[in-house]
Order: sequence, then C-alpha cells, then structure tokens
Amino acid sequence: MKHSFSINKSIPNFFQRYEERINFALRKEYEKLDGNIYDTHKYYMGWTDENGKKTDAISGKRLRPNLVLLGAEAADGNIETAIPFAVAIELIHNFSLIHDDIEDMDERRHHRATLWKLWGIPGAIISGNAMLKIADLATNKNIKINNNIKLEASYILSSRYLTMMEGQFLDIDFENKLEITIDDYLDMIQRKTGALIEASLHLGAIVGQNKVTNNDNKIKSIKIIGKEFGKIFQIKDDMLGIWGDEKTGKPVGADIKKKKKSLPILHAINYAKGANKKEIKNLFIKKRNLYNKEVKIILKIMEELRTSEYCENLLNTTWKNCHQEIISSNINEKIKLDLIELGKFLLTRNV
Repeated sequence: MKHSFSINKSIPNFFQRYEERINFALRKEYEKLDGNIYDTHKYYMGWTDENGKKTDAISGKRLRPNLVLLGAEAADGNIETAIPFAVAIELIHNFSLIHDDIEDMDERRHHRATLWKLWGIPGAIISGNAMLKIADLATNKNIKINNNIKLEASYILSSRYLTMMEGQFLDIDFENKLEITIDDYLDMIQRKTGALIEASLHLGAIVGQNKVTNNDNKIKSIKIIGKEFGKIFQIKDDMLGIWGDEKTGKPVGADIKKKKKSLPILHAINYAKGANKKEIKNLFIKKRNLYNKEVKIILKIMEELRTSEYCENLLNTTWKNCHQEIISSNINEKIKLDLIELGKFLLTRNV
C-alpha cells in the first residue's frame, strides 16, 4: 500500500526524552506494594516473567504517558507535575488491555502469554481492576498542583476512562450486528481509543500549566490534536488487523478471521453489492472464527471494493486536519515538530 507521507517506522525521538522519567515513576508506584496480585502487574509491564524472574520484555510503546508529558511541554508547563498523571494514564490503558484480552480471548500480547492464560480469567479481571485503582492513587499523591486543577484533572481522567468503557461496550455490541454504519464506527473508536489519547495530551497541558485557564486557545488546540491522534491510531490499527505482518504479531486477515467489525470490514459490508454482500453476510453470521479460505474470500472482495484505498484516504484526511491544527496553533515550534513526527509515526507504524 502507498502512503501520502514519508515512511518513518522508528519511535518518535521525544519518547527517549521522557523514557527514563516514565519508567522510574511506574516502578516507584510499586515499591511499597507487596502481594501476589502485584506480581501479575510486574509481569504485564515486562519487568518479570511468569515465575517472577526479572526480565526486559517488550511492554508496548507507552504512547499515552509520553503524550501526557508532551502535552505539558506543549502548554509551556512543567512536566514534573504531569508525571503522576502519565503513570495513571499508562495504568488505565494497561487495565483496559488486560480486560480486552479476556473479551477477545487473545492468548498472546507483545509475544508473551496474556494474563488470563497464566492466572485465569477471574485472576486477570481482579488484576486489571487493581491496576485501575493504583492509577487513581497515583494522581492523589500529586501534591505539586493546586486543588482546583487536581479536581479538574481527576474529573477529566475519570470521565475519559468511563467513555473508554462505553466504547469498549459498543465494540462488543457490534459483534452481534451486521448493519453498522461508518458513522457508528467513528463514534465507537472516538470513545474506545480516542478518549484516552485525547485525555493524555489534554491532562498534560492542564496539570503542566498548574493554573485555571477557562479560555486558553493553546489548551483547546492541544485537545483537538489529541482527538485527531486518537482517530489516526485506531484507523491504522484496524488496517494492520487486515493487512498486517505475521512477524509483528498482526498476520494478514487476523481481524477477518475473528469477524471483528473494524473499519475495513464495515466498509466491505456497507459497500458490497449482490453476491458479494450475500457472501459476507453468510460468513459473518457463522458461530465460529472463519477458516483461512473464507478469509481469502473477504480479502478478495475488499480488493474489488478498493477498501484499503478507502481506509488510506480516511487516514490521510484525518492527518491533514490534525496537521493543519498543529501548524496553525500557538504551540511552540519545537513541540510542533514533535507532534508532526508523532503523526507521521502513527500513520506509518507496522505494530
């Protein structure tokens, strides 16, 4: 597939600027927590293996906590006051993934067994819930910001992860429906994925500034940029779920096999005609995962419908809007470059 922007598959440079602070703060949150349940968290974060032995396993890109600190810098604020919220955002995201793995019955994440495969479904549910509460505690320890800002930030955080859960429920509800519009999908991803990504930049800006700003154009721009990044992230994720690479853990047709109602699949369902539409519906009402030969049928229909081109165009249109907001904002030029680099990374990532 061709892209409208130059390919840059490396992690954005600003991630390295924050990496040490984020990792230190995450580990510090667990220093005084003692109990078997926290062993599951340490495993999930890649700090230990399933036997508790120290390891340096891959634990994800840590996109969201990096966005919190970038949001603080974008608002010309202090990243130190934003660190507790970076920790909270990462823990909330991990909580959602632990439960997501159960909902999808996924056995692997980051090339390792998922929590429920090792500790069982009840254990994984409780582990995820505990991680969510540790996130709440992390923000309560932040004594460097004034109470009004703390209340506003806590409200944003809680309301956004509630929105995330609404989106997750919609995603599950979609599994049993065929008549889903693209607008329904966009609403769902804005809740499921976009809410927390938007909140990451927004929270960083608010707590970084550490002052009440009822009409700040910079904050408004940062929030809009975060919202667009959320769309870009999920659209690209859906594309990788169809046209991915086995080596990166996202084999071609993976989401078709599981009959997930992602953007490419909804495009095919909504735009297929006649025999092709009937074929898709007959396959998607089956009470099992699709076989490889059935996945190939759907991929062939998508090729005829130019589904990948449709998704690519939507992705690039969303980035165009986001890019325009970045360059027209009054964010300082250095951070604008960071935001643009991140946008290109989200467009071209392969994992």
